[in-house]
Amino acid sequence: MTPKSLDHILAAFLVMGSAQAAETPCDVRNLKGNYDFAGAGQIIPMIEKEPGKPSVYQYELRSEIVSGTITADEKGKASIQLTTTTEGFPPGSDKGEGTYSVNPDCTGKMIFSLAGEAGKAATTWSYDFLVEKEGKIRFVGASGNKLIAGQAWRAEVPVVAPPGKGAAGASH
Repeated sequence: MTPKSLDHILAAFLVMGSAQAAETPCDVRNLKGNYDFAGAGQIIPMIEKEPGKPSVYQYELRSEIVSGTITADEKGKASIQLTTTTEGFPPGSDKGEGTYSVNPDCTGKMIFSLAGEAGKAATTWSYDFLVEKEGKIRFVGASGNKLIAGQAWRAEVPVVAPPGKGAAGASH
């Protein structure tokens, strides 16, 4: 997949949902708090077809699934925790920090730098997104040879009471 075709996919994705975006102008304050997300996509690893000849590769499409939580501060900074699994590989977890911007038409961009596993270099992910009326977010993310599309929604944190206590912490 060429960078040009990726741009076309991202543009089509955002145009499809722009009519559903909030009717009032958006800005970074539209993203505040925790958002759970899930997505799926493809990874195209380049595998040496002929060992020792680095210019000869074969491409093997593999599925990838991702889920996690994004915490946005309504000022343009965010953190991410995620778990991914790629076809043929065990699941892995990662976390990172990033920035985001939101346009008046409720489209936006997030860029995260993920820490990576011990001994591996950090990766940068770039997400284009659309904030919808219901507070849901649709996104497309790319990093190198990976492409992920998915949805995020505001996380609801349940109140967990200690044993013998009510939700407000009072004894029964």
